[in-house]
Amino acid sequence: MELQQQRYLDLDARILEISRLESEEVMIIESDNLDQTDELERNLYKQALTLFEESRFAEALQIFSEIIISFPEGSYTPEAYFWSGELFLAQEMFEDATVSYTHLTLPTKA
Repeated sequence: MELQQQRYLDLDARILEISRLESEEVMIIESDNLDQTDELERNLYKQALTLFEESRFAEALQIFSEIIISFPEGSYTPEAYFWSGELFLAQEMFEDATVSYTHLTLPTKA
């Protein structure tokens, strides 16, 4: 009886260790995916700004739109809305510019 109990405790400890290792692996994979997502968004933003600086406005607008759609809560999404608004404004597309600018929010006072 004591041998069975020891085996059970040993097995239980092993299962707990495997579960802990698996959850650590999942956390590492999720962290890596977030890093890759951030890098992809950053690279797209840089590419759009480069196109903007080269006066390739239609292409820049397309990439800014891609950032907005692909990363709705992304770090560069507010900037993508801003630059989209600027590009629409330059083309006298005032309604589209207004829509882009309305997605920008000012920080609130505490």
